[in-house]
Amino acid sequence: GGNYRSSRTWMSPDAQRMQEFLYIRNAMRRLFKHSDVAQWKYGDYIKHREEMLAAQRLKLDREVKVKEAGQGVNAPLLDHKAKTTLQKWLPGPQNLDMQGNFGRVLGEKTIWCHDWQNGKDEISPWPSQLEMKWEGDDRAKTGVGRFLPLPREVGPDGIHWAQLQRLEQYPIDEVARIPTMEDVYLPVDEIPDE
Repeated sequence: GGNYRSSRTWMSPDAQRMQEFLYIRNAMRRLFKHSDVAQWKYGDYIKHREEMLAAQRLKLDREVKVKEAGQGVNAPLLDHKAKTTLQKWLPGPQNLDMQGNFGRVLGEKTIWCHDWQNGKDEISPWPSQLEMKWEGDDRAKTGVGRFLPLPREVGPDGIHWAQLQRLEQYPIDEVARIPTMEDVYLPVDEIPDE
């Protein structure tokens, strides 16, 4: 811990802590002559440092517990009145109880539900930092916009992410979907003749 010093000389951890103590004590004596910190001895500094590390450890443990408790999809529960109203007005199949891997309103398979792993043969790993940069920050500079990285198969180390095969997604979850020939030619018939 402590401040970075550009010294190539090897120092033991005890010597590093002593140097940190002298650095802090001298700064406190210069800035706050009558403070308690300016009067500290080396033992007081070590005790304070251990207490700070213990407090930081507790804080990190609390943050991990909060994040673990908050993981997953927290879809709001619907009361009976809201369910009946939605079922009355929504067309087609719905999944208002969020059962399985179907979306709540459209009733289509999606990853945005509690049981999203159900029916998936292969689950894509988290994108690499290089892929996130390429699809996000670098693309945003071009004016084309950002895209979420596509899910890709797991590959061996050393293979560039762009060479990995894209995994099949549910139709509703596809981002930047490439139009098929039907998408291109079918709407032409709907244009009125002039």
